[in-house]
Amino acid sequence: MRDNQRIAAEFDASVRWHAEPPQASGSLLRELDATSNIERKPEAKAATLALSGTGGMTLSCLGRAGRV
Repeated sequence: MRDNQRIAAEFDASVRWHAEPPQASGSLLRELDATSNIERKPEAKAATLALSGTGGMTLSCLGRAGRV
């Protein structure tokens, strides 16, 4: 019987904990947003360089190959 009471008490505590609104959600979301912005900048720069550099070279090479 003790195990059932312990399980019921843990279940009730879990339900109460999950029913409460998260306290740190605002600061956590701001922190995640700042982190993702830092990670996105190098990725965006790399994509820009790849599209402007390699993309142009690929198209010019294809144009030359077609003419020869």
